[in-house]
Amino acid sequence: MFLTTKIYSMTENEYKELKNLIWIECNIPEVFFQKSTEDEKCCFFLYSTGNCRFLFIDSFYEMFTGYLPKEHQKGGLDFWFSRVHPDDKRMLADRILESMKPKDSSFNKEQPSPWILNYRFKKGTGEWIWVQHTVYNLSFDSEDKVDKVLHKLKLLDLFITTVDLTKKVYEVSLNESDNSSGVSRLTKKEIQVLKFVAEGFSSKMIADKLSISINTVESHRRHLLEKLNAKNSMELIKCAFKLFWN
Repeated sequence: MFLTTKIYSMTENEYKELKNLIWIECNIPEVFFQKSTEDEKCCFFLYSTGNCRFLFIDSFYEMFTGYLPKEHQKGGLDFWFSRVHPDDKRMLADRILESMKPKDSSFNKEQPSPWILNYRFKKGTGEWIWVQHTVYNLSFDSEDKVDKVLHKLKLLDLFITTVDLTKKVYEVSLNESDNSSGVSRLTKKEIQVLKFVAEGFSSKMIADKLSISINTVESHRRHLLEKLNAKNSMELIKCAFKLFWN
């Protein structure tokens, strides 16, 4: 039996409704719907890009984003993109364009691959929050263009912050810790790993994408921490945003 205590936003009925909507489309891992910690906050929605409408949206969406679903419905992608922090828009735009490409032979509905991004989002309350946005492309139309898309938004509590838009947030952080001095010493593989870390991929996912072992990925991460004088993964993400997207 499904345990609702594992889900922050969805009720058991909402969970069943969403599963009924997607089970024919793709085999989404059950862990995707479960919370990893007791205090985790997240929301889910299923969107049809072809019809520009929600097929499902959970009851926590409004509380999570600070907006009514109908505001999102009316504005579509422009609504969402306009609320992304200016320094993060290029990164998000690059990934959206990549994800909207026609279906190719690599798509596997039995084992679909998500794309994951961490970025800053402005709530309807005016508050800037860090979110982890996970997206699964579920189905494609007759022209092999993306049709149904499943979204999960997870609040990264540690990074709720008031952002001064007159400053380059990552640039300030890098200058203060002198992380930028290590960028020139990175190998090509380390740069690839750094970019995937910033996009929210786990070590296993990075290993699969680069066709290397998890141990090798972890070794690259340790070298990145040392070379960039970073204390943890989030400082690596800051370095990556500066290097790739600012």
